[in-house]
Amino acid sequence: MKKKQCICSLTLSMTLLAGTAFPAAAAAAPQERGVLTYSEIIAPQYESAGRFSEGLAPVRKDGKWGFIDEEGKTVVPFQYDLAGIFNEGLAVVGNLKTVTPYEGADYTEDHIELGFVNHTGAYTPFQPDKEGNPVYLTTWDAEYGYGTKLTEPYEGIFHNGYFTHVGEYLLGTNGSHVDMGTDVLLIGPVNEGLIPVYVAGRGGSGYMDVKGSIVKEWPEDELFGPEITTDWGTVQSSRSIETVKTFNQGLAPVLQGTYDASTDEYTELWGIMDRNFNWVIQPQFTDFFVNGIETTFRVFGSTGLAMVKKDGQYGAIDKTGKTVIPFQYEELWPINDGLMVYKENGKCGYLNPDGSVAIRPQFVKASGFNNGLAAVYDGSRAYLIDKAGNPVPGGDKLDPSTYFVETGDGGQTVYSPSEIVVIQDGGKYGYGKVEYLRPLPAKTEVSSWAYEEVTAAIEEDLVPSYLQNLYLNNITREEFCALVIQAIGET
Repeated sequence: MKKKQCICSLTLSMTLLAGTAFPAAAAAAPQERGVLTYSEIIAPQYESAGRFSEGLAPVRKDGKWGFIDEEGKTVVPFQYDLAGIFNEGLAVVGNLKTVTPYEGADYTEDHIELGFVNHTGAYTPFQPDKEGNPVYLTTWDAEYGYGTKLTEPYEGIFHNGYFTHVGEYLLGTNGSHVDMGTDVLLIGPVNEGLIPVYVAGRGGSGYMDVKGSIVKEWPEDELFGPEITTDWGTVQSSRSIETVKTFNQGLAPVLQGTYDASTDEYTELWGIMDRNFNWVIQPQFTDFFVNGIETTFRVFGSTGLAMVKKDGQYGAIDKTGKTVIPFQYEELWPINDGLMVYKENGKCGYLNPDGSVAIRPQFVKASGFNNGLAAVYDGSRAYLIDKAGNPVPGGDKLDPSTYFVETGDGGQTVYSPSEIVVIQDGGKYGYGKVEYLRPLPAKTEVSSWAYEEVTAAIEEDLVPSYLQNLYLNNITREEFCALVIQAIGET
């Protein structure tokens, strides 16, 4: 008997929801679709400010960090030298402490000792490791360009119940350490039960579980091919796993190094492995883009495409490795809200999922779209645009450093704008609120038989904003659950 696979499209799922009976809600004043309203809700008054998350935002005043709610009320007092973004109900905070680095040292160092707070402001210190060493970060060293800046929101967060500081710490929500052994260095966060690691004592990369046990490692080079005699001895070609990345959707990028004895050349290329640590896509790419660096680490996005670099150019592949968008761009980012950032001739624009140009390249920096809006930077100012590429009135006070965050390794993390955005005026930071009701989809975006049902579902607020696009794509389990949760929330 042949097995049949049922694939449900986003359109069909919305149609089913639209046909579900829900109690009528009280009528509210209708908001005009496609028209954005902007208002300043918290006047610029802080020395620095982070994004709102879980209803709270870290802000800095008089040299100290605290947390405010969306009305500007202080929820966590201004008493910390460092503060991060809330995630999973917790936010990392820290205070400076001057220490002598070792017994007998004739100098001192400033460390940022870490703990965390919950939504009520209750503080829990991270517990020292088994040698009694506190959990700390080093402060910014301008000479070497290394360390953590106290003047900016800290980016480390709790994810899947653990705080991961790359290289050093894996700690639970009670502040306790996961015992990894002294030779294990963390490469990324916990996802799908595994953490990418480097086992320093044995010289190999691999994966660890949340109990601190090594699940997989590649400690030695794999030799292959004939032995070749040279002036300095006999050599043989070899392969080695140089580094590994976080799993998502059962897949992870893995970097393989290969030495070719016949040419005396060494190359490093990325491929994709499954949970059995077998190659799904053989190593052939030099780089890739990802969504959710500190959280979900999605290389393959909601459309099943990965944006990878090959022969010096970026393109898109599916999960079989087939090229879907040609390798012809300087950069190509994962799809957000139906569009993807691309870079051509040094400028950023946006492509449709089929690879056609939606917004021509004209920006120095650009974020992904969220609820029909994106943050862009033209070299002198940051502002919001809609999906037609038009500037949004009132969205020209954005602070670019909030959305385009430079990382210590020379890279950049980019954040899409949310309903509440960080604004800057006269060197002070505050918040503005963006209210935007997306236009209903065009008839060409939805299967004709379902257009009325889909638009009805949207009008009844049964469809999360980020799913109001790509109606003809197959729906994922995650997206279907989001539809159901939204529907339940409207009952």
